[in-house]
Amino acid sequence: MKNQLPLLLLAAISTLLFSCKAKKHLAYEQYITKTPLLQAPMIAEIDVDLTKKVSANVRCYKSNEQNAKQAALYDAMKNSGCDVVVHPVYEIIFGRKVIEVNVSGYYGKYKNIRKPNLEDVTLMQELQDAQLLWNPNAVVIEKNIFKK
Repeated sequence: MKNQLPLLLLAAISTLLFSCKAKKHLAYEQYITKTPLLQAPMIAEIDVDLTKKVSANVRCYKSNEQNAKQAALYDAMKNSGCDVVVHPVYEIIFGRKVIEVNVSGYYGKYKNIRKPNLEDVTLMQELQDAQLLWNPNAVVIEKNIFKK
């Protein structure tokens, strides 16, 4: 029995060492081209209900301000069932490791989603031009192509 003990011990150790299988997981890679994907813009009207107030309170740990605001906005939309919070107002309280965000706004639902027509495109261009006039930080470079 004493002579068999080292053999049994050697057999047990070798069984444990060689019975383990190494698994190798393979995954197929698909290369995606990095060319821009063109999409046609869509126009959506928003039905705003000024009688419905939407609000949420979120506490985020180890996060930044922007992510905490997005989390509060998402929570407000999820709880109320709205598509968009119109005129969101944020109250942000910074703690040592926590950011507490209270958001409130009005209930908004998308309706009449459609492709833009010529009238919509000209209106968007006029609004973009008017936004440059009201934005004090905008830099407008004027070039006259007729002068040489």
